[in-house]
Amino acid sequence: MMLEDPHAYIKAVMQEPPSLNFVPEPVYPEFMPLEGNVLPAEDQPLPAIVS
Repeated sequence: MMLEDPHAYIKAVMQEPPSLNFVPEPVYPEFMPLEGNVLPAEDQPLPAIVS
C-alpha cells in the first residue's frame, strides 16, 4: 500500500507491530566455544616475548 504522501506512508509502516513469527537465530554458533572449553584469564598461558 503506497500512499500519495511518502511521509504518511513511512509513518503508517512504522506504526505497524513487528511480525510475531520472526525469531532471530544465533549468528555463527559453530564458532562459539563451549563454556567448558574456555579457560579463565588466570589459567591461560602468557604469550612469548619476541625481541
